[in-house]
Amino acid sequence: MKREILMQGVELAPIVERLKEEGTKRGLSQSANNEYGPVFINHHYDLRIERDPGDWGQYRLMLMHKLQPKSSFFGMFRRG
Repeated sequence: MKREILMQGVELAPIVERLKEEGTKRGLSQSANNEYGPVFINHHYDLRIERDPGDWGQYRLMLMHKLQPKSSFFGMFRRG
């Protein structure tokens, strides 16, 4: 899974607002909430707020790219 930081800061409210904007813009559906706000997902992305592990006073808006194996199409034929 590839992780991309879209926003970082100490105030949670602006990050939650950006999370909702990014989720809508990317066409993601809200699936659940974690302790920092909603979580948006689809089969390609996972968008959520996390604490920065190096600095617990910081929040990060994370976009996780769910990588698909390149051979998955051909794997369908091999499985028979």
